[in-house]
Amino acid sequence: IDSGQETITLLNFGNNTVTIQGWRLEDSDQNQYTIPDVTIPAGKKHLLSIPTETIYLRNSGGNVTLIDQNGSVIHRVEYDVLAIGKDGVVKWI
Repeated sequence: IDSGQETITLLNFGNNTVTIQGWRLEDSDQNQYTIPDVTIPAGKKHLLSIPTETIYLRNSGGNVTLIDQNGSVIHRVEYDVLAIGKDGVVKWI
């Protein structure tokens, strides 16, 4: 069940704090969401809730790309089909 929002976890594997304000997330259909004032300390994560009116992560699989303020691709993740098991647990197939 979609709640009208997508949730993406951003991880900072670096040794320094990073500010990603103005960076963008792009979905498989090239829809984009501009990240607000977000700072992630070194070695930490940040949960980002995004309205589905901006980007949409299809349950049938796709990709999401992180783009910095200069337009450089920082990271891209491809994901497969999402399934909900009989136990109610969401699993990527």
